[in-house]
Amino acid sequence: MVKKEGYLTKQGESFLFLAGKWQRRWFVLDDMNFTMRYFEERGVETSLKGQIDLKGGSVIESRDCLELKKKDFCFGINTLSARTYYMFAEHAGDARDWVSAIKEVIGLAKKAARKSNQGDQGDLRSRPGLGLASDFVVVDVHERHKIELAHQYSTEMVEELDLHPALISLTDQFLKLRKEQPVQFTQGANTEKTRVRVQKLLYGDRSKYNSEEAFQKSIVSWNSSTTCTACSAGYSLLKSKTHCKLCGDTVCDADTCCNVFELVDIGKLVNVLQGRPTCPRDLAISICASCEENVNQAARTSRLDKGQEKKTPMQKLYKEACSLKVQTAREILHYEDLIKQILGGNTAPAVRDQAKEMHGHILDSLKTLTHTTLTLEKLPVKDKRSQRQRFQSSVHLAFNTWAKEMKYHVNSFAESIKL
Repeated sequence: MVKKEGYLTKQGESFLFLAGKWQRRWFVLDDMNFTMRYFEERGVETSLKGQIDLKGGSVIESRDCLELKKKDFCFGINTLSARTYYMFAEHAGDARDWVSAIKEVIGLAKKAARKSNQGDQGDLRSRPGLGLASDFVVVDVHERHKIELAHQYSTEMVEELDLHPALISLTDQFLKLRKEQPVQFTQGANTEKTRVRVQKLLYGDRSKYNSEEAFQKSIVSWNSSTTCTACSAGYSLLKSKTHCKLCGDTVCDADTCCNVFELVDIGKLVNVLQGRPTCPRDLAISICASCEENVNQAARTSRLDKGQEKKTPMQKLYKEACSLKVQTAREILHYEDLIKQILGGNTAPAVRDQAKEMHGHILDSLKTLTHTTLTLEKLPVKDKRSQRQRFQSSVHLAFNTWAKEMKYHVNSFAESIKL
């Protein structure tokens, strides 16, 4: 049965150091087969490009994908096949709906798996002292602590703690930035190349050239197309042509194809304006819609970098602990799968060696997690009875309890196969 369907832009599979291309696909979420099929075109079954098996999978939240892929409204899906799928929606509401629907289908898949495993002699539940790690793993660590704090403290107290980005999603921050900026933040690419070209236009040596046009052509070559590269329209007396000063493409003067901005303002947006530029302060340049997206993307990432530099030690430790917990939880699920293989009759030495290596690595990660939260708890505060001190203590207690549970179950797994 179709749970949800619609367009998403998906990243293709990466190969070595080459990142996959982003392509728009029609996705169909099936809550009966627990899969997400994606098509090249809507309503054409023959255009099926592939499917994502959601059984045993997990969702990567937008706040994490934004840092990894630099795409707004982006989320990911981890699968048992060891491949991670990344995709982004057209707006925040659509992304939230997709994430919610996918989590619901993953939950249904887990329930179906548990029902089918009831009575199975090879199931880990039938062995005394053992339980599935998935029973104890909380995938969305940020939301869990956000809910716990909401029960313990009032809204004003939580806001006073100033725990961004642990309690505030990056998507909400981007929505706030959208309202502050006159241009819309959109997805883009080649942001670093855009920054370099803007910096050259601002601080390049113009004394070697006879005109501003000659200098701009030295930064990027202008093409001689007879049609607009954005809308493919021809030029006439009513439709003049210009060149994008950041990529050199020929575009028409339509608002959807080209816009004019002051170069100094662009330098401020992409955070390359340092000192007095060599260009006139009021110099305006024309850029195409694609380069405008790149400028917006560069502005967004530069503002994020500035925000991350201002994080307090408590914010850094809390986020480090959350990330480490999620990573360790995934490793435990993989470790559990190896134990199942061994109990199912897989006697390959390589599987046992891998399980032994993962067992030691997981124990080290749990030890590091406990040490991190203990350091967070011991951070100095002015008032020992303050809400901040209570938060630091509750975080250490929650993470330390989880680490002890996981250590017990991991050791139980090892004892079941005499590792």
